[in-house]
Amino acid sequence: MTIPDTTAGAPRTVAVLGATGRTGRRAVEYALADGLAVRALARTPADLADLAHPRLAVAQGDATDAGAV
Repeated sequence: MTIPDTTAGAPRTVAVLGATGRTGRRAVEYALADGLAVRALARTPADLADLAHPRLAVAQGDATDAGAV
């Protein structure tokens, strides 16, 4: 899936909750590959260490906790 970049300059940003799960991780990988910036919420951020990227910001939290979201 490719989302066209309609802005000049900074990449578009997406949020991924549950970024270390099967679907969430794939969403992070695809978004980065498409040139998007990603804000990811993960219970265990270290599980995303292998995806380190300048456009990836990871926060620790549980998507079922309203305070974390």
